[in-house]
Amino acid sequence: MSFFIPYIPQFPLSEFVECFWYVKGPLHYKREKILPIGTIDLMINLGSPYKVVDKTNPEKFKLNKYFWIAGFQTEYLLIEATAAETNMIGVRFKPEGAYAFFNFPISELNNQTVAMDLIWGRFIAEVRERLLASENLSDRFKLLETMLLRNRKRCCSEK
Repeated sequence: MSFFIPYIPQFPLSEFVECFWYVKGPLHYKREKILPIGTIDLMINLGSPYKVVDKTNPEKFKLNKYFWIAGFQTEYLLIEATAAETNMIGVRFKPEGAYAFFNFPISELNNQTVAMDLIWGRFIAEVRERLLASENLSDRFKLLETMLLRNRKRCCSEK
């Protein structure tokens, strides 16, 4: 049985982030449609990578990474699991909140899924490595808070 656990971060992240979330468990499907919900989500896969399927050519994949961001979507995303189980943690930004973590207009992510290492470089791989080394989910959520705050300060100081 899969489970989904949300977590509301502490202030000041709560000003920008709606929630963190964690999902783990067996998958009963290979492909999944993710409907647009008006949010920007950063996903960090702690298990096997997912593929974002090119809807115009279902045999082609646009992304095959351990971490990516999905901007505001006006159409569904189609993803494909590469394993029979999911183990993923994510950040759901408030509609106006993502701007604080990126040094470019957030509208450039509209209808896009982008590998996070193209945006944050080695930092996102460090986040994933530290999350994998964490002992429990509470520690993972706290670590994610710390790392995002650190990155916000870095992004804001570069502006």
